[in-house]
Amino acid sequence: MLLGAMDIGTNSTRLLIADVDGEVKRIEKHTIITRLGKMVDQSKRLGQEGIDKNINALLRFKELCLSYGIRDVYAIATSAVRDASNRYEFISAVKRETGIDIEVISGEKEAQLGFLGASSVVKEGYCLICDIGGGSTELILGLDGKVIKGQSIDIGSVRITERFSGLNTSEDNIKNAYEYIKAIVNSAVDDIKTIKNISLVGIGGTVTTLAAIDMGLTTYDIDRVHEYKLNKNRVDAIFSRFISLSLEERYNIPGLQRERADVIPMGTLILKTVMEVTNLYSITVSEKDNLDGLLIDRCI
Repeated sequence: MLLGAMDIGTNSTRLLIADVDGEVKRIEKHTIITRLGKMVDQSKRLGQEGIDKNINALLRFKELCLSYGIRDVYAIATSAVRDASNRYEFISAVKRETGIDIEVISGEKEAQLGFLGASSVVKEGYCLICDIGGGSTELILGLDGKVIKGQSIDIGSVRITERFSGLNTSEDNIKNAYEYIKAIVNSAVDDIKTIKNISLVGIGGTVTTLAAIDMGLTTYDIDRVHEYKLNKNRVDAIFSRFISLSLEERYNIPGLQRERADVIPMGTLILKTVMEVTNLYSITVSEKDNLDGLLIDRCI
């Protein structure tokens, strides 16, 4: 059965079209950077520019779904919409303009869906799924494919960029952001630090972009990115490169979408800090994520 799943995030809106029959088989997957969560951390409101971009993205996605004969899609919204005081106006506008019903999910549900999608990468033993988004990061500990503990913390690439640096990646801004991130991550993972042999799996635009950059991909390749392994030394090196370059210079990095160039340093700093605090120095990148998890949750 062909199905569509959409995720309206802080930085991007995404679509997965898949054949679901006991498992989720990807047919097409698309991402449009909309920056819906721009300044939501400060204003607690979704801006009109982001709303308009999202409606346009959803209309494009709906048209693509219809080309496959898919009329019903599952659509979720996460951190930015959760935090926004005008979320109901946004949901109503989307319904009116596109006919799409949006479910605003909790951080805990977001963590659960991320685990459902990505846990197939590590079928046995302990795994820690790290989903770095624009507004939040989900950390989910599992064992043998089952969730032990999942939580959502309010650190994301857009939120931390706006709060600490803007476009100024000075040493002081980086230090202040690092200390803030480290305190939150330390608290979140304190009770799992003693567990041995945990496999770290990463989902979300930050880690998939880092994989693409590490491979020097001029054209994004989902199949090459999926299950790509990044060690902390490479993450550190890429981060150092980011902060040594101006925004305009980052535009020329192969594998980096222009629309992510302003927030990728802080997204990478979040990943660096998670790896450091957990003492997990290698991460497996997964293209199976909360969109796959959404279809598994609803249909399997």
